[in-house]
Amino acid sequence: MLGLTKKEIDEKIDEIIDFAEIREFIDTPVQNYSSGMQVRLGFAVATTLDPDVLILDEVLAVGDVAFRTKCFQRIGRIMDKCCVIFVSHDPIQVSRICDICLYLKHGKTLAMGATEEILELYRQDQPVN
Repeated sequence: MLGLTKKEIDEKIDEIIDFAEIREFIDTPVQNYSSGMQVRLGFAVATTLDPDVLILDEVLAVGDVAFRTKCFQRIGRIMDKCCVIFVSHDPIQVSRICDICLYLKHGKTLAMGATEEILELYRQDQPVN
């Protein structure tokens, strides 16, 4: 699975289950997990496997504050070992994770550069309610 041997999976399974906080549900089929549980499990698997590239698409939009905090801590630990591509509409999360931003709108590049500069463009582009 995912290019790992059974031994490698066995070595990491407890870490994955514990990070995702799903031990009491581990014998439940994954298709019966809530969307939040599935995201927790997916994030735990992806970040435990020491990826070269990690793509996170709105993954921190679910879960409670404690779980999101754990995710930010884990992302911080792996960023020096892999390329993290973080997709989000949340400027606070983007500023916490990203050094460089790419601002896309309707599939077209509007700007790319330092995070705070791009976030300011994003804020200016948002409709006023």
